[in-house]
Amino acid sequence: MEEKEEIKGHYKNLHKSTLAYLIELERKKERPTNKGREDALKTRIATHRDGYRFAKELYSIMSPEEEIDYKIKLVRYEAYKEQILSDEKERVIKLDEDLVDLKLKKIELKTKEKRQKLMELL
Repeated sequence: MEEKEEIKGHYKNLHKSTLAYLIELERKKERPTNKGREDALKTRIATHRDGYRFAKELYSIMSPEEEIDYKIKLVRYEAYKEQILSDEKERVIKLDEDLVDLKLKKIELKTKEKRQKLMELL
C-alpha cells in the first residue's frame, strides 16, 4: 500500500508540474513558439500518461470508481458465497435427517421381524 501511495504521489507531482507549466504559459500569453517545443510538451504529457498506466497495471492501482466497483463486486461475492454455504449446510442437514429416518426405519423393520418370529414361535 505504501508503495502504491508513493507511486500515485509521484505521478500527481508530475501532473502538477506540467499543469503549472501550462498555466504559466497561459498567464504569460505564450505558446510554445516552435514545433519542436510543442511536440516536446505533447511527448512529456503522453509519457506521463503512459507511465502512469503502466504503474497502475503493475501495482494494481485503482481509480476511486474502480475501487468502488471492486468493493461492490466483493460484497456481492461474499453474499453469494454465504448463500452457497448456507444452502450446502441445509443440504447436509437434510441428508443427515434422511439418514436418521432410514436408520429408524431399519430399526422398526427389524423390530417387526423379531416380533413376527417371536409370534410364530409362540
